[in-house]
Amino acid sequence: VLSGSAHGLTVSLSWTTPANGGSPITGYQVLRGTSASSLSPLATTAGTTYDDTTGTAGQTYYYAVTATNEVGAGAASNTVSATPVTTPGTPTATATAGVGSVSLAWSTPSDGGSPVTGYVVERGTTSGLRSAVATLPAGTTSYTDSAVTAGTTYFYAVRATNAVGTGSASAEVSATPYTTAGAPALQALAGKGQVALSWTVPSDGGRPIQGYRIYRGTSSGGEVLVQTISTGTSYIDGGLTRGTKYWYR
Repeated sequence: VLSGSAHGLTVSLSWTTPANGGSPITGYQVLRGTSASSLSPLATTAGTTYDDTTGTAGQTYYYAVTATNEVGAGAASNTVSATPVTTPGTPTATATAGVGSVSLAWSTPSDGGSPVTGYVVERGTTSGLRSAVATLPAGTTSYTDSAVTAGTTYFYAVRATNAVGTGSASAEVSATPYTTAGAPALQALAGKGQVALSWTVPSDGGRPIQGYRIYRGTSSGGEVLVQTISTGTSYIDGGLTRGTKYWYR
C-alpha cells in the first residue's frame, strides 16, 4: 500500500511490506509517469521508502511500487500522485522616476508549481544593499514609492513568494526622483536707467537646471515675466524709467 507527498522539489514515497509469496522479498521497483496509465521504472530500492528528487517543479507525477522476490515482480501497488514545487521564478522589473516618486513595474514570474501569493519590494540607496519596503498581494505588478527624496538615486528589486517561500530577486533597477528647482537668492543693484540682477544657483530638484525666468513689476506681488535665459546667473534690465522703483523675482 503506497503513500506519497511532495516536500518542495522532493516527492517522498513510503509503502507497507506485502506478503512475500513464500519467498523473501529482495527489493522494490518504483514506477513513475506523467499519467496514471503510463508508468515506467524509475528506481529500485531495498527499503520501503524512496525520495524522488528528479522531478520538475509544477509537473504532476504518478507513482506505483512493485515488490520482487526470487520468483519475480508482484502486482503493482495503488497509484498515488504528487507535484514537486519550488519558490517562484525571477520577475523582470523596471523603475521610472517621477515628481517625488518612483514607479515600479514587473512581470509575473513562473510560480514554481505553487501559486504566487505575493511580492516583496526591496529598496536601498546603495547598489546591492536593499531592504524590504513593501509586501504586496498576488496579482500586483506595479508599485509607486512616494517615500523618497528628490535628487537621491534609489535601487530596487522585486521578489515573488508562494507557499514554499520567497524566490530570487529581480535584476536591480534604479531611478532618481525629482521635483522643481529650489529658490535662488536674488540681489538687485540700481544703475543709470537699468538694474543689474544676480542670483545664486539653487538646488536642482534632481534634474539639471534648464534656465531662469525673470519677473519684474512696479509693485510688490505685481511682477510679470519679462525675460527667460538659459545660462548664467546675472541679467541687466535696461531701458527703465529713472526714479521708478522696480520689484524683481
